[in-house]
Amino acid sequence: MTLWLLREDDLARKRDRDPSARQAPETADRTRLVCRQCGTTISTVDAVMPRGDWPLVFANPHGLVFELVLLRAAQELVLVGPATSEHTWFSGYAWRVALCGGCGSHLGWRYEAVESERSPALFFGLQSKELVEASN
Repeated sequence: MTLWLLREDDLARKRDRDPSARQAPETADRTRLVCRQCGTTISTVDAVMPRGDWPLVFANPHGLVFELVLLRAAQELVLVGPATSEHTWFSGYAWRVALCGGCGSHLGWRYEAVESERSPALFFGLQSKELVEASN
């Protein structure tokens, strides 16, 4: 299953131009999902939540369109502000903006269940255009 538009060699060319780009620790034998801007490891492909159609496309109230991939787990994110359920794309969930911990790029959102019966209790909706697959 390929969800990403950029490849590892595209990321390597960016790192060659910017040697100060943060290199995240390797994850053994799993394809990593890294920030397109700086190469920080955000998650792994095996954390992608199964869905029928990819990517999921949403528009915010300002008309901006986002293509998301949903992840069970993510790391190296900086969460901004308190969780809110205003204009949520997922009923029963509140969201917070999620930025890359390496470079501050807007990667997407973290969703937290506001109803106890919701499952999963937590997941991430990250912009597919902001992530790159990278092999170990």
